[in-house]
Amino acid sequence: ALIARNGDDLTYIRYQDLRADLAESSTAGVPYVSETPYRASVFSDRGVYRPGDTANVTAIVRDLKDRAPDQALPIDVKVIDPRTKVVRKVTLKTNPGGVITLAHVLPAFADTGHWRVQLSVADKALAAYDLQVEEFVPERMKVTATPKQPDVLIGDEVKLGITATYLFGGNAMDSGVELGCSVEPARFSPGENGDLIYGVEPKGKAVNLGQVRNQLDPKGEVTMACAEADADTAFTQTAELTASVAVLEAGSGRATVDQATVMLHPEKYYLGVRTKASRAAAGKTFTVEGLVVDWNGKPVLSTVKDIKIELAHLEADYGYGYDEETGESRYDRNLRTVPEGKLDAKVVDGKFTFDVTPGESAAGYVVRILAGKAKTELVLDGEYPYEYYGYGDGGHVDSTPRPARPTKLAVTLPKDIEAGKPTTVKVKAPYKGRVLWTVETDRVVTAEWKDIAAGESTWSFTLAKYAPNVYVSAFVAKDPHLESKDAFLPDRAFGIASARVTPTEFTQAVTIEAPKEVRSSAALPITLNLGAQAGPTFAVVAVVDEGILSLTGFQTPDPLAQLFAKRALGVETYETIGWTMLHQPAGSSSKTGGGDGDYDEAAESGGALGAGRVQPVKPVSLFSGIVPVGRDGKVTIPFQLPSYRGQLRVMAITSSATRVGRAEAKVTVRDPLVVQVT
Repeated sequence: ALIARNGDDLTYIRYQDLRADLAESSTAGVPYVSETPYRASVFSDRGVYRPGDTANVTAIVRDLKDRAPDQALPIDVKVIDPRTKVVRKVTLKTNPGGVITLAHVLPAFADTGHWRVQLSVADKALAAYDLQVEEFVPERMKVTATPKQPDVLIGDEVKLGITATYLFGGNAMDSGVELGCSVEPARFSPGENGDLIYGVEPKGKAVNLGQVRNQLDPKGEVTMACAEADADTAFTQTAELTASVAVLEAGSGRATVDQATVMLHPEKYYLGVRTKASRAAAGKTFTVEGLVVDWNGKPVLSTVKDIKIELAHLEADYGYGYDEETGESRYDRNLRTVPEGKLDAKVVDGKFTFDVTPGESAAGYVVRILAGKAKTELVLDGEYPYEYYGYGDGGHVDSTPRPARPTKLAVTLPKDIEAGKPTTVKVKAPYKGRVLWTVETDRVVTAEWKDIAAGESTWSFTLAKYAPNVYVSAFVAKDPHLESKDAFLPDRAFGIASARVTPTEFTQAVTIEAPKEVRSSAALPITLNLGAQAGPTFAVVAVVDEGILSLTGFQTPDPLAQLFAKRALGVETYETIGWTMLHQPAGSSSKTGGGDGDYDEAAESGGALGAGRVQPVKPVSLFSGIVPVGRDGKVTIPFQLPSYRGQLRVMAITSSATRVGRAEAKVTVRDPLVVQVT
């Protein structure tokens, strides 16, 4: 902290109070600089195994230079069962592509649950991967539930289009369909103008609307609507509806499920608000700004002409209660709303603003904005939001004023960018001034001050060197003489966003040549084409029943996404403009600076599997192991299919010393005539 004294008066500025608030920004991730010399991407050929199956686990290892180890690196591998018992230890050495593969045969009566594969180098943890072992029967159908409208006004009918086909291509006509819907309170969070506060804090549990039944038509399709809520159940605020669809196989009763979600809105528009005040104080006026937006967050210019405002402060009530679960007494704190008055405000071009002067605000303050069925609550902490009256030493608090939070900026940039190519960033400035643009990782990569006008502004930069992701920030300092030459009204706004950098120099292009359709029990040749290779390259290929993969929503592995996972922001931003905006308390006092009491105010700061044992159906899960790729970049891997019908997914992963590739293809297996026993 910086401390200043003048006789008996003392004041200070805490560094943590100067730090820009990033609580609402996505800046988390792994460190840019690894603490270990190696890292690995670990993946398997599917998401669930049965006792007696073989689990194929592959790892691709890279060093700090993003290359495969120069020499064969010993990797210690442990397999741990659900009882945390180490059932296998083995040491595997990486090949020139940095690849190792473990084929672990699960015992016929293996414990079900989570198994773990742990990898380490020289007793230092490298990576870990979880395997799920359960009894299951592969899915035979693919079910898709699609909402007719992703957003619906509360009270309107919610309809879904439902389709189902057998994985081997057969029509699921005449199959029974069950649709169950539930509604749970949610927060409206649009992509555009997402820095505003909308609606009220979601409270309450999910409400089940019940089930409706129908049957697929000759095309294997049907449109169904969710059941209506009971007359006693009224939804008044934003909610998320979850629709669960189950299609029953004709004759067998087996069900294949899918889910879809729909947002329910109380009105055709929302009232978004914000204030720069971090807390409310009695007699101190703060300004609330607002915007009327549609369901996408875009401004609505002429729908709303007036808004109603209700003001209230919060009072805390304390008392002793009884905890039925623990059987112990507890000290309760309950907040009670006390109305203070009402206001009206005009809406001009979708925008509105008004001032609020709290009468009291010890525990907190509530500003409720209303228009039609739209309602938004702005809740601020009070002067003593967490204090238990009558307790503590002396009751004195730190009365150093805190600066208002900077206005939040929405920084817009492409989701993926490339090193060496220009990238354009957009921001909507709330006022004229100067903007500091920065590109950051664990350091400031580049920074530039620019003049900026109110409204949308752009800035371009070119990233010279690859990093897994970069952060772009914009700090706008308002022209303090904007209102007049004699006025001095400073202000500032801040925003930050992250973009993934495409690992072009580490990506290997892979194409799969596979037949679109084959017969049961036939040969299945899979050919990979990578183009000419400068050094040793290796591939692993898995051919797995889509019915098994769909049980856990298993996605084709993406090793580059693991190796170059999102990094955490390693730069902190501090600013002092907020302190120049503070008003000194009226009157003289020896407490105009830091507090002289003992109280120190804290700084703000996969699918369901059947539980019962079933008669196993032999799953189709074929694995090539590590296969070397020729210098011409081509390799053909022959597979032999068992007696089976359905859809297979071919998943190929390749690795050289510097590059990693992935590809997938679908193969339908069926015969001219299929007899299905039910």
